[in-house]
Amino acid sequence: MDMINGLDPAKHESAAMLDACAVTGVTHGTCVRPEPKRYLDPCEREILFREGGMNAVYAAESGAADEAGDADASWAWLAMGELPADVLLFWKRRRGAAFIRKWGFSTRHADAAYGPGWLDME
Repeated sequence: MDMINGLDPAKHESAAMLDACAVTGVTHGTCVRPEPKRYLDPCEREILFREGGMNAVYAAESGAADEAGDADASWAWLAMGELPADVLLFWKRRRGAAFIRKWGFSTRHADAAYGPGWLDME
């Protein structure tokens, strides 16, 4: 049995997805983003999950999608994880706030480190 089948990595809410849910009347906590295309073998995913949790699975799926030339899936998988504040700050400086919002990266750690609204500050 695939141990991570019970966990739904597709339940990741981005700001854009929440906006779309607001338009359709769906409330926070019930909006589901479709899971990106999987590139890893189920057995490999399970091993990664046991060793490092869902963040390890997301990172590995992102890398595998990148190797396959699927940039959209690569970013979507990466955005499903909980990235450290400094990584998000790097991506903000490198790609801009709109990029972080577009992919729906969780800003929880960066909000705690840099304060609410850090994404909109210069």
